[in-house]
Amino acid sequence: MDGEATNSDQPECPGCRELRKEIAELRRIIEELRRAGKRQAGPFSKGSPKAKPKRPGRKSGDEYGAQFSRLPPEQPDETHHAKLPAACPHCGDLHVTETHTAEQFQCEVVCEVVRRKFVVHVGQCGACGQRVQGRHALQTSDALRAAGVQLGGKTHALIAWLNKRLGLSHGKVQEFFGRVFGLTLSRATSCRSMLRTAQRAATAVAEIRRNIRGSPFIVPDETGWRIGGHSAWLHVAVGESETVVQVDRGRSHEPLAGLIGLDYAGRLIHDGWAPYDKFVRAVHQQCLTHLSKRCKELLETATRGAVRFPRAVRALLP
Repeated sequence: MDGEATNSDQPECPGCRELRKEIAELRRIIEELRRAGKRQAGPFSKGSPKAKPKRPGRKSGDEYGAQFSRLPPEQPDETHHAKLPAACPHCGDLHVTETHTAEQFQCEVVCEVVRRKFVVHVGQCGACGQRVQGRHALQTSDALRAAGVQLGGKTHALIAWLNKRLGLSHGKVQEFFGRVFGLTLSRATSCRSMLRTAQRAATAVAEIRRNIRGSPFIVPDETGWRIGGHSAWLHVAVGESETVVQVDRGRSHEPLAGLIGLDYAGRLIHDGWAPYDKFVRAVHQQCLTHLSKRCKELLETATRGAVRFPRAVRALLP
């Protein structure tokens, strides 16, 4: 009807504007979640390619810096000559004249297995009559006869490094030694080697566990673990110069108390997990990464005045 105002002519209330903004933000979040769950054509895809992408690689200029160059060895172990070909590779002419020489250096890894033989001297004590056996510093076992073929100390150390540091399974450790060194090694041998290394390192582990209790700060954490197919937890405590771990069936404060002591009075830097409150003598500090993450999560859904607090906290973080 003439003279009546339509809905489009009416001013929009502030509440409606806030709702529209919130709807737009929720649609953006839904789109991000949808794209995150959708299988991409290529890994780490971030959307459609740019119409005019920048040229790949580092840009030239004064700020490029010195290019990395590996230093040549002072005393090469081997010297080889790359002689001129009998004919020119471009035109086939047989008259090729040498003008000068140039140098190139190469570092090669030689995978070599050293096979040692120990002649063990065996005797008998004249006083008690007990059997006495000699021991060389390079030997890793006193076993003889059927168990007389052993692995060297560096081999045991490499097995431990591959399994614990790089996370290779015993089957992959077996494959590594076979492909790289041509050395026959079973998965059981790799497992027994780890057990032997653990026994040898028991004294050092006990000393580290004692020293971490005197660290001025400790960063504890825990992650899921499996023991014989059953759920468990790997508890870790990182100190100033020590790191200790313990596998336990439970996720309470008791495993950490066994590592650092319930009376620890230093600074505990953690994610705010409730069992850490059991350490009443410690000074507690919230992990800054967790704080930043929580501020981000709050800001994704906060509206109006609710955004002030997470913004203020985030401004304090480095």
